Amino acid sequence: MYQERGLDVFNHLNGMYAFALWGPPKTKVAASERSRGSQTAILRRAGADNLLRLEIKALLSVPAISNSLNMGALANYLTFLWVPGEETLVSGVLKLEPGHYLLWEQGRVTVKPWFELSYEPEHGRTEARWVDEVKSTVLGATRRQLVADVPLGAFLSGGLDSSSLVASMRQVFPTGRFAHTPPDQRLVTSQLSRALTTILTPCV
Repeated sequence: MYQERGLDVFNHLNGMYAFALWGPPKTKVAASERSRGSQTAILRRAGADNLLRLEIKALLSVPAISNSLNMGALANYLTFLWVPGEETLVSGVLKLEPGHYLLWEQGRVTVKPWFELSYEPEHGRTEARWVDEVKSTVLGATRRQLVADVPLGAFLSGGLDSSSLVASMRQVFPTGRFAHTPPDQRLVTSQLSRALTTILTPCV
């Protein structure tokens, strides 16, 4: 697909992914990170010797990579519970941001966005149409993400997002009944769990 479409291939893929392609004879790497929800980030070493890995521990196995802590990234993590931008907790190791691709060609690295959200208002739709479209979009995304070869479950915190997700999972995957919840939110989540007929498991 990449051979046919080139860098436009990213606009024809759907899902949560991170991947890298090696394309001889031009000695080219095209890497892409799709979504903030993806658990796998593509990481590279900053500087002249660029290295691509899907996990940061693979980079740390390279002798030239220092395992020194990035104090600025640590401060961001303690503040926001994640590290924004391309930095990581390891100094000199950068991550490919969601919606971006990295091109490595003839020793030069280029990082560019290939996707950005549009915030243009659409005034011609009724509230009922928006409700139907949001519901169908959430159900469609949930259905796609429930394709897995491992047990499926959800973290139910009692908020709007996790409650909506678990409700959507029950609709598209009726036999799935497992949810995890933090102990300090059992009162709210137990009520939701009964309403959604899920099996609630406390987690610490």
